[in-house]
Amino acid sequence: MRVHPAGKLSPMGVLDVGRKCPHSCCFCFYSFYDKSEKQFNYLRTAEYLSTESLKNLLRYFAQWGLTHFEYTGGEPSLHPDIVEITRYAHKELGLKGRMITMGQFLGTKLGGSSEILLDRLLEAGLNDFLFSFHTVDAEMFHKLTGADLGKLQSVMKTLDDRGFSYCTNTVVEANNYKTLPDTARYLVSSGTRYHNFLIMRLDWGWANNNMREEMAVGYKAKYNDIDKYIKEATDILVAADIAVNIRYAPYCMFKGYEKHIVGFKGAAMDPYEWRNGTKAASEGEPLLKCITEEDNYTKRIPLFESDPAYNLAFSEKCEKCAVRPICDGVDRDYVARHGWDEFEPLAGEQIKDVVHFRYEYPGPFIMKEEQYERSPRKKETSS
Repeated sequence: MRVHPAGKLSPMGVLDVGRKCPHSCCFCFYSFYDKSEKQFNYLRTAEYLSTESLKNLLRYFAQWGLTHFEYTGGEPSLHPDIVEITRYAHKELGLKGRMITMGQFLGTKLGGSSEILLDRLLEAGLNDFLFSFHTVDAEMFHKLTGADLGKLQSVMKTLDDRGFSYCTNTVVEANNYKTLPDTARYLVSSGTRYHNFLIMRLDWGWANNNMREEMAVGYKAKYNDIDKYIKEATDILVAADIAVNIRYAPYCMFKGYEKHIVGFKGAAMDPYEWRNGTKAASEGEPLLKCITEEDNYTKRIPLFESDPAYNLAFSEKCEKCAVRPICDGVDRDYVARHGWDEFEPLAGEQIKDVVHFRYEYPGPFIMKEEQYERSPRKKETSS
């Protein structure tokens, strides 16, 4: 694999603290994960991993040579020992973490004092946030997630006032796609330095029963409907020097925006993605998903394409597409409902390099080294 022209990028781990979550995101891919009739039963009844098992995994990160990691869940900010875990990772091991969160509990006062969880986490060394910001429309935000947009905006404003930059996520689905340009305009005025558009996924819990076809496909908007809104929002953010990824989308739906596309196929060998999996997170045993590029192409990608959880389809037209080897394809249930008419192959020689389009676009993958490291956008604004 070629060396990125931007030089060394930070290898990254993932610390899954457990799937327990109080949110009710209608598009959540853990929906019905335990095959319950209740969409969020699994998230409500799941448990957080033990503090010692998470510390053990963090020790593996350090031994592995990983420098950065992401906290995920569930809702990681609610782990009962999240401050202790953060302090251990940052202060004792010298790692740098980014927390993926809805931000609803970061303003919670602790122990009857005026100190809030956000302050305690920052004091413990937390380096970054990736906020789930699914729309700037407060009523729609609550409809989609059951959460309060105002609480998230308050946390973001607090960080903005302190000069602490962060990242944001938007899951794109049937209800919110028309709000994407307005959401982008709002984020331009915030401390966001990097944004993810995640096209709604139909795997994991949705794959456990017939709810994928009955419910999930209904939440997943048509690509032909969302593409122009994602492109407009991307243009708004890029114009403000905010880096953008478009995740889990067929390349042919975003011609001209290929450098923003990130999919499942490249994750194992992508130098910008998570560098670890776990055999058993509760035991903290790290596992590389594959070791070489050849393993990725000959072993992992074929398994991914045949995995019933992902339920992927490729048309006859896809076989001649220039990006067939690196494209994730389309969900079979989506195709059953909407057909293949909106998908057209890209012309040219077939490409096997999973980051072919992104060598000249490292921005979304360069992690913060310091808590209050200012983004290039902020430097330009203040100069």
